[in-house]
Amino acid sequence: MSARITWKTEFDIGVPAIDEQHKRLFAMLDALHRPDEEVPFNDLLLSLGRYIEEHFAFEEALMRKHAYPRITDHLVQHHELIARYTAMTSGIDSHDSQAVSRTRMVVYAWFTRHILGDRMDKDLGLHLKRIGLFLR
Repeated sequence: MSARITWKTEFDIGVPAIDEQHKRLFAMLDALHRPDEEVPFNDLLLSLGRYIEEHFAFEEALMRKHAYPRITDHLVQHHELIARYTAMTSGIDSHDSQAVSRTRMVVYAWFTRHILGDRMDKDLGLHLKRIGLFLR
């Protein structure tokens, strides 16, 4: 399997509630690194998919409630990941470590780009801080 996935402070967007969710997502991705006979890959992938959807719903509710100006672009990226994740995980054999590893790295790369590269979450964090919302 590929390298460990760890949280780096550069991923912080300055909104504790969102940063904690991102940390949990990264920990879930890292859990796919090491096979565990107790929890099959399929269960981990299913849990990760559900949590990604919950996280996106949380962010999207905040964007709508607080009139985030880049909401449309942000939603497009969220929908693209959900569709891609669904396609990648549909029918993955729990013993196909290459498919699991590929999925893991695609999701990690997506979140890295979404937070840092495209600055979608960084800009959302700035917007929420500007309006005085820190969400502990």
